[in-house]
Amino acid sequence: MWLNQVFDWGEQYQQGFESLYEMFRDGNGDVLPRDFVNFCIEAQKLQQTFSKQGINDGAGKLVSAAAVDGALQQTAASKLSDFLQVFENFGETFKQLKGHKSHMFTRKQLSEALGKKDPLDAQLVISELVRIGAITVKDNLAVNRSDSFEIPSLYRIALNIGEKND
Repeated sequence: MWLNQVFDWGEQYQQGFESLYEMFRDGNGDVLPRDFVNFCIEAQKLQQTFSKQGINDGAGKLVSAAAVDGALQQTAASKLSDFLQVFENFGETFKQLKGHKSHMFTRKQLSEALGKKDPLDAQLVISELVRIGAITVKDNLAVNRSDSFEIPSLYRIALNIGEKND
């Protein structure tokens, strides 16, 4: 693929573009083209800045691994910002996940992390966050029966959830 010839994916993205594509999936498995466009624009801007400063060359590629990492951070922040603008009613609730130590949750852990003490309220919020792709059901059960949830990669990065290489 031509993208693998342009970008130095570095250690973190061993499978090149395929790794990045997986990271861009939301909770419904969808990937938005605008996320790729934002990523490419940000990577280009960062690489131009690095080139002017004479740092972070691309190891034979047009875009360095450092520019890829920076662009991914900025793309994640943009994705979260878009989410918070569109779904304002979930903004404060979703932001409560910021800095959580793990990106995987049981229903009880997720309810607590979202600040929902009432089980019915937690169920409604979790169901809606799954429906809009902000959370993924991991055990292939219906959302109201599931006990395994995950925060998608871009939201995880933007909210600084878990370890960097989770």
